[in-house]
Amino acid sequence: MKAIILAAGKGVRMKELTKDTPKPLLKVKGKAVLERNLEQILGLVEEVIIVVGHKKEKIMAAFGTDYNGLKITYVIQKKQLGTGDALKSVNDYDSGVLKERFLLLMGDDIFFREDIENCLKHKNAILAKKVEDPSRFGVFIVKKGLIKEVIEKPKKFVSDLVNVALYVFDGIEMKGISLSERGEIEFTDLVDDIVKERDVHCVIAKKWISIATPEDLKKAEGLLK
Repeated sequence: MKAIILAAGKGVRMKELTKDTPKPLLKVKGKAVLERNLEQILGLVEEVIIVVGHKKEKIMAAFGTDYNGLKITYVIQKKQLGTGDALKSVNDYDSGVLKERFLLLMGDDIFFREDIENCLKHKNAILAKKVEDPSRFGVFIVKKGLIKEVIEKPKKFVSDLVNVALYVFDGIEMKGISLSERGEIEFTDLVDDIVKERDVHCVIAKKWISIATPEDLKKAEGLLK
C-alpha cells in the first residue's frame, strides 16, 4: 500500500514564514510538520509519494529518497491548482497508483498514528473532527457511520463533522472534476461522488492539529507538550 502526501502549496496565510520555506517544513517543537507525518505512517505503508511544488528542492533535500526505511518518491505539481490537480499529477506520473488502495493526507497539518490506523481498518474511510465553527471547512452528512454527502463551507449549519483531509480509498478514477469558482481543481468534488457510489466510513479523529496561520503554529507548540 502507498501513501500520498500533498506538500506543494505556497501556504500564503503563513505570510513571511513561507517566503523562503515551504509550509510542510515549518517546525513545531523543533521538528518539521512533514516529518511528524512521515513518523506516523512508518510501518503502515510500503512507499510514500510526496507531491511537491513550492520550494520543492528544499523538501527533496530534507528527506531524500528514504525516511527510516520508507521509500520516498516525489511528484512535481507544476502549477498549484488545488488538491484535485495534485492527485491528477500523481495519476499522470503513474496511473496505477490511484487504482489501488491508498492513503492520502495533507503534508501541512499534523495527524496521529492511532487515527490513521483506525481509518485503515476500513476499505474506504475519511477522517473527521467535531468543531465548534464548521463554516470554515467542508462538512460531512453522516448516517449510521457512513458519509453520505460532502458540503463545502456551508453557510447554514448542517453538520459539525468537518473533513480534516485524510482519506483511505480502495482505488478511484480521476473523473468529473473541473475548475471551481476559486480557480482550482477541488478533490472534494470527486469525494462527494465517491461517497454516493460506495460505503465510506467516517472515522472521528482523536487528535488532529490544523495549521493554517502563524497563530496555529503557536497553538500547535502547546498542544504537543
